[in-house]
Amino acid sequence: MEDTEANDVSIETLKEQFDTVVEKTDRSPVMKFGDFTFMSEAIGDFEGTTESEMSIKDTIFHHATHLYKKAIAERTASQNVVSSRDHDLHVLYEEVMRTGSTESMHALEKELQHREFVDSLFIQFEDSANAPEQPQDFDCLRLMVGSVEELCGPWSAYSLQYVAKLSNACDSKTVDELAIMNGKIASFCGAY
Repeated sequence: MEDTEANDVSIETLKEQFDTVVEKTDRSPVMKFGDFTFMSEAIGDFEGTTESEMSIKDTIFHHATHLYKKAIAERTASQNVVSSRDHDLHVLYEEVMRTGSTESMHALEKELQHREFVDSLFIQFEDSANAPEQPQDFDCLRLMVGSVEELCGPWSAYSLQYVAKLSNACDSKTVDELAIMNGKIASFCGAY
């Protein structure tokens, strides 16, 4: 949506928009599906334009402004961008900095302890290099996610990053290896 609002929809093509979004998105995968034969068409053909009432002179100025901004645009990262995995930590840190209360500090320390616990749990399991990038065995993944939640407590924004490890295991390990992994998780979480 940001790209559509920042560009002239009657000029920018679907391919240009896709390439721009891929370049500017660094916290999630950008994907395209289906028929790609119309990637050279303007995005306005699909999303509509706002130029129906514009004079030719206004249209030319609009196009010139669009091309000028596109030519001189510099990509600058926002200082306020925080990974979704770090959101809770960021909020707690800001609360400590704003209030300086001991309650806020304890909440921050608890979040850091949770992160250390989760990292320690999942670091013991290595990923298989031959597992597919996208999950394949959703039944196994569903069982493993539920099992970890039952044994170790609810998933957090931070711990959700390790679902990929479970997916990797489901798609590359045997049933016996998965049972051993589940046993290690149970004994690790039971020790805390």
